Amino acid sequence: MSMLSKVQSGRIPKPPRVLCYGVEGIGKSTIGSQAPKPIFIQTEDGLDEIDCDRFPLATSLDQVTTALADLEREQHDYETVVIDSLDWLERLVFDRLCAEHNVGSIEQVAVEKASMLGLLADDALAVVWGDSDELNHSSRAFEGRMIKFGRSEQCQLRLSDYRAVGRGCVFEINGRLEVKLSVTGSHNALNAMAAIAVAQRMGVDPVDAAGELADFAGVPMRQEWIQAGPISIINDAYNANPSSLAAAGEVLSTAEGLRRVLIAGDMLELGDAAEDFHRQAGQRLGQSNVDLLIGVGALGRYIAIGAQDADVETLSFDSVEDILAEIVDLLQPGDAVLIKGSRSMGMERLVEAAVKGFEDPGKE
Repeated sequence: MSMLSKVQSGRIPKPPRVLCYGVEGIGKSTIGSQAPKPIFIQTEDGLDEIDCDRFPLATSLDQVTTALADLEREQHDYETVVIDSLDWLERLVFDRLCAEHNVGSIEQVAVEKASMLGLLADDALAVVWGDSDELNHSSRAFEGRMIKFGRSEQCQLRLSDYRAVGRGCVFEINGRLEVKLSVTGSHNALNAMAAIAVAQRMGVDPVDAAGELADFAGVPMRQEWIQAGPISIINDAYNANPSSLAAAGEVLSTAEGLRRVLIAGDMLELGDAAEDFHRQAGQRLGQSNVDLLIGVGALGRYIAIGAQDADVETLSFDSVEDILAEIVDLLQPGDAVLIKGSRSMGMERLVEAAVKGFEDPGKE
């Protein structure tokens, strides 16, 4: 049969694939709910205040793929599938990869991260954190252009100096370029360095990029400073992993307060070594300038146990609900308090309770 008989003409309609990107709380889920007849596949909490149809919260990749398969083969009236969110879907994918490849620690996921470099175009630029031995080893095979940022000597963009200044910081890149941020923490300095590398690739002068970063004020629930009467609260409740918890401890250690109190909840999706990761996180926090560490949750208590090894005063609660009723009595006027945990822990409820309790004039 001649190929001419197989010639097609006209447009072939295909459903659009839309990526909605923005900071937490800006309204991405709300936009999704306004799509034609939407059904949500939720991989993270946050839809309670939105009037929409949704599957139960997915805690595994299998649940996501099952929902998609059911939508494909069964009759229904939905016209739009909203996956909320891709950040948390990625975590479920990594959980599957860890299980399939018998990966027992998050460091070993560096191999999978580095494999994404192979998807870049030939003329692309890879901006890679240069302080991870695992990631450096896993990315050796990449032959494209790469800029590494970090503290180590091998980095083209090196954090050569860092100083916390009030609720912000000042740092230097390669001993030359000074950058000021209105958020604190050396991890934020490293993030800013990565942003400057990308800006430079897009033709922006590094000095101009540094100037623009000075106006960055952070986002809600990510080291968000709140003054509640006589106490200062650092709301870092959006999420947690061992690295970000260590960074939070660094931020709290430079905060002004009569006591520095860290309330740490479970860090989820850490695999079979989760208890060890939590204990190690507590030991590391015990070396920082923290006066009281409160562990919350089945895993959070291991953070407190680890901190005990470093002779830090600790308390433990089985759940957020258990500590909610006592949060105001546990804190004292003059405290600087940082609250952090995995997203599904809902640690922001403790922030809300503390704010309500200490903004009451009777608590001054």
